[in-house]
Amino acid sequence: SSIPLALVVASATVISFPWASDLAYRVVGDAPPVRSAAAAPARPATSPGVASAGVLAASPASAAFVDSPAHEPAPFEIDRLDPLLAPAMSAVSDWRTVMVRVPSEAGVPVEVRVQKGWGGEPQNRHTLRFDSETGERVAWESFTDQSRGRRFRTFLRFAHTGEYFGLVGQTVAGLASLAGLLLVWSGFALAWRRLVNPLLKRRRAAA
Repeated sequence: SSIPLALVVASATVISFPWASDLAYRVVGDAPPVRSAAAAPARPATSPGVASAGVLAASPASAAFVDSPAHEPAPFEIDRLDPLLAPAMSAVSDWRTVMVRVPSEAGVPVEVRVQKGWGGEPQNRHTLRFDSETGERVAWESFTDQSRGRRFRTFLRFAHTGEYFGLVGQTVAGLASLAGLLLVWSGFALAWRRLVNPLLKRRRAAA
């Protein structure tokens, strides 16, 4: 139908163009966020047990550290994350993924994102922020705590890939992508049959 098609096109536009992303905020009456300047290239960890600004991604089975862009990363001891992970995991008992954003400078909270579901479901994501010096929890944010504009923009972003609707949505999006490939292939096949084949037959007949 035309409604799902319009949703796919609108969500793709929001992902691709900043003006469309800002429009998603304005549609629901929110002011778009102010974009910061481009960050510097990523820097490696300073030494074993000490991390530069980045993201620590963990699952019940494994964990890995991935650098993220930062200007002047401040060393952060990985061992200090253990007391922060425990309350985050206990706050969401059925979590599947935990990501920790290490602060790049003093005074910036440590951000712990706890994800339920199969990933890509922002409504199942919870964010805890801890004081990087004392380890005290300073904020708790779930999807419903965000502004209307941010929720709407996030919905469009993950609805485009079907992730907002979980495994069923991703399956439907995958099947739709496959159907699109079949349409492209069938279009080329028909064009070859109706345009190229008659031309080749006329040339062979003339020869």
